[in-house]
Order: sequence, then C-alpha cells, then structure tokens
Amino acid sequence: MSEQLTAEKRKLILDAAQSRFARYGLSKVTMDEIAQDIGMGKASLYYYFPTKESIFQEVIGREQDHFLERIRALFQNPMSSDAKLHLYMEKRAVYLKELLNLSAINSNSFCQLKPLYSDLFKEFAHHELIMITQILKEGEAAGEFQIADISKTAEVILHMLRGLRFYYMKTKDNNSLEAQDYDLFATEMAFLTDIILYGIKNPNLK
Repeated sequence: MSEQLTAEKRKLILDAAQSRFARYGLSKVTMDEIAQDIGMGKASLYYYFPTKESIFQEVIGREQDHFLERIRALFQNPMSSDAKLHLYMEKRAVYLKELLNLSAINSNSFCQLKPLYSDLFKEFAHHELIMITQILKEGEAAGEFQIADISKTAEVILHMLRGLRFYYMKTKDNNSLEAQDYDLFATEMAFLTDIILYGIKNPNLK
C-alpha cells in the first residue's frame, strides 16, 4: 500500500473517530463503530491502529498541532506583544474546552488518562514554552517588557496556566466543567495575564 493511500486512510479513520469521540466520549466509542462509519472491516482498522486509545492519542496529537498552527497564523498579523499574550491565553482556554469536550471525560478520568499520553502533553508543553518565550523576547526587544530572566518568566507563566486549569478541574463537585466554568476560566486567565503584564504595585510609589 502506498504511503499516500495509507495517510489518506489514517486521516479518514481519525476524522470519523474524532466525530464519534466529540459526540459520545472516549469510553462509549468502540472500534466496531469507527470501522462501520467509514465502511471498513474491523480487521482492516486494526491494521492502522491496534487500540481505540491509540486512535484517541493521535486525535489529541493532531488537535494539539492544529492549535499551535492556528496560533502561529494569528501571530502573523501585526499586534503588540501584550496583545499576543492575551490572544494566546484566550485561544488556550478555548482549546482546553475543545479537548475535554472531545473526550467527554471529567477531571478524574482526565488524570487517569494522562499517563497514557504523557509524551504528548510534555511535547505540547515544550511548544507552549517556546511560544511564550518568543512573545516575551519580542516584547522586550520592542521595549514593551522589561524582564530580568525571560526563560524563567516563561516557565512560571506556563506553570500558573496549568495550575489554574487543574484548580478548576479539581474544585468541581462532580469533577466536570460546564459552560459557565469555561467562561470563568477564560476570564481568570485574562485577569492573570493583566497581572503578569501590569503588576499590582502602585506605579506612583517608589
């Protein structure tokens, strides 16, 4: 089988699986259903992916890539570095919502699944760190920011973002985020960005 045909088949499988995951959640989707959706025999499906989890893993990886591509494309438009940081936070909140909706899992399930996809999450965090670092470097070069240690600042920003996400996921009584929670999460991310950019010290005080 040619590489092009293999790639096309894999994309067909991933598209069908993503549609089912988004509608029913990871736990309620079967390999049989995915195969039926694309008119493929179950045995043929196993040729491309050995398990449902391996399909989900690739779907998540693909979504991560798409998110980063969209952000990079948006950053091609002229804007200040603080606008870039705000935009990144906004889109990151939307991405988290899409990710959790895709799997239809609660925070406990998310934490249970995370070890299976630790490499994906680590790679995504690495790309996030690069992106945040680049924003800070551009801002300092343009005279917008004054940062003592750009690398450490980028790491702390990323850690705060991840901490805020887990706070919301862990404090829900039913361990699942609802629409209003995502809105509040996005609002607090924007507020956090303002604190990072403008601080809390009175500028009139020495």
